[in-house]
Amino acid sequence: MARTFTGLKLQGELGRFGRTEISDIEGYRELPDGKVISGSEWGNMLLWDGGLIQIEVCRTKVKPCHAGPIQQVLLHESDVYTVGEDGYIRVWDFETIDTAEGNDEGSKMEIDPLNELRVGTDSKLMGITHGVVDDMSLWFAQDAKGNIWKLDLTFSKNSVDPEIILSFMSGAVTGLDVSSVYNIFASSAGNSIRVNNIISQDLLSQRIFPTEVTSLKWFPSVFNEKSDGILVGFSDGVIRYLKLRSGAKPTATEKKLEYDLKTIQVLKPHTKPVTFITVEVKNQWIATGVS
Repeated sequence: MARTFTGLKLQGELGRFGRTEISDIEGYRELPDGKVISGSEWGNMLLWDGGLIQIEVCRTKVKPCHAGPIQQVLLHESDVYTVGEDGYIRVWDFETIDTAEGNDEGSKMEIDPLNELRVGTDSKLMGITHGVVDDMSLWFAQDAKGNIWKLDLTFSKNSVDPEIILSFMSGAVTGLDVSSVYNIFASSAGNSIRVNNIISQDLLSQRIFPTEVTSLKWFPSVFNEKSDGILVGFSDGVIRYLKLRSGAKPTATEKKLEYDLKTIQVLKPHTKPVTFITVEVKNQWIATGVS
């Protein structure tokens, strides 16, 4: 704090990267002795002291702590927890990191995590937090892919596998349409498409694609009596014709959904993102457009 003619103000201290490559920092934690542990864009931890990087922490054989940015750094009991966009939560020995000393500016220290947990197969973790119940092993994780995970971080033989407890769209909604026969609707955002019940709002089906979904159109009953067909446009100019089919098989970390979205046909009429799909009922024509 600094006293000025307008009152007390916080004085910041500028951190200098020195020989270390400049990086955006998402996650950091101030230590009890005033030092700071931060993440980096390339996945290593940086130990700061007095505004300078004292040492860069990596795994053995100079492997990064995470394969990508570290979104959160926190202290729990006597350990350091890091949460990475690569879907891993890793636990490190606090004392080893806090007492590390570099030989010269930009030096690295190799250390292996005490424990680690991979959350899902395609998650992008943004942070974790403790549950509000007495069970201290219960944690929740925010996934940028649109999921909230329940985690057991006891790291024991009896640990429960990560479980998705809530699932949402991630990113801007790019498509929305309803079935002309059933009380269900389809929506798209990012690289996923979801089908929900209008009344109960239950998730009936979901599918994730390698490219971004940019539009969709539910076929009316004139084209398809069952009204179970959906045309989906993608950012690479591809159009896929999907149909709802029952009997989806769940993975180990997903609840069973009532329907699956099967690909019936694939076309590539454009080279730019398909942003518009419409149908002409009388002549049964389909028109698509790009931005």
